[in-house]
Amino acid sequence: MFILIDGFWGSGKSMIKMLLNGHPNLCVSPIQESIVSAFYNNRNLFRHFKYKDLRIIRKILSDSYYYDLQRLKFNNFNFFIFEKDLFNSISNLKKWKPNLLIVLIYKKIIFHLFKIKKSKKIVFLENNEVNSYEFFLNNFKNSKIIYVERDIEGIIASLIKRKKKKDDFFTDSYSKFNFKYLVNKLKVPSQVLQNNSQIKFLKKKYPKKIYVCNFNDLILNNKKEMKKICNHINIPFNKKVLTPNKFNSNINQSEVGLKKIIHDPKKILNENEIIFLKNFHKFSFNSQIFKFVFYQIKYKLIKIFKKLFYNI
Repeated sequence: MFILIDGFWGSGKSMIKMLLNGHPNLCVSPIQESIVSAFYNNRNLFRHFKYKDLRIIRKILSDSYYYDLQRLKFNNFNFFIFEKDLFNSISNLKKWKPNLLIVLIYKKIIFHLFKIKKSKKIVFLENNEVNSYEFFLNNFKNSKIIYVERDIEGIIASLIKRKKKKDDFFTDSYSKFNFKYLVNKLKVPSQVLQNNSQIKFLKKKYPKKIYVCNFNDLILNNKKEMKKICNHINIPFNKKVLTPNKFNSNINQSEVGLKKIIHDPKKILNENEIIFLKNFHKFSFNSQIFKFVFYQIKYKLIKIFKKLFYNI
């Protein structure tokens, strides 16, 4: 059984991963591979599987965070031994199918990370890829999704506090993360609304497969929320899931905290910014789009005037 954890960036999905990491019935991957969404986004390549050309698999995996494993220092994990074993096993498959390949990849990852052969439920993170959920649920019948939902202002505040890491070029963009960049360039508010709308639709379609976890409940009502999550993924509740169990690894480390919001929007954003973001919750979808477009035009006009002033 696979358990996919996801949510918008800065929503708190890493917190759930670290809480579940203490449960004896689970194997939790320490990094965010995003392999399921990589297969979904490259589904046009599935028709070439009949050739059993390993370049196709590498092309798909290069669209994920799979190669982060090469940088991972964890439990004497050796990426090159792991990859040799993985691709030998892929070559030996009689037939290539997306679900068989994904199962094999994750089983090999878990085995080489934890040296565990016996069957356990495997937990992994995705990368804000709501479009891939139906593909995941249809290909893995007994699997579940935990989606973390957080208010827009909380997400923006969390993203602003992200820090660039010296050994990870993927984090270079974090230095640009301020309110204007996240709202105008990355259009975070409208993306969050779109994700929430998609999750609401999928939740109705797959009510027993998807659990939507509220970030504030996770942090402030930890025991009650973790009991619900354990029930959703069919594991007995264990007190170990009430304490974050960090991975002793060199990548994907996250700030964690229970009973208190670490990145409090009231301390990071000003009053006008919070009011602006709260408007996305209150008004109709059309009003939100109109307000967002107006804000975009205003932002671009200011940039034009600045350039003109600079040239003068």
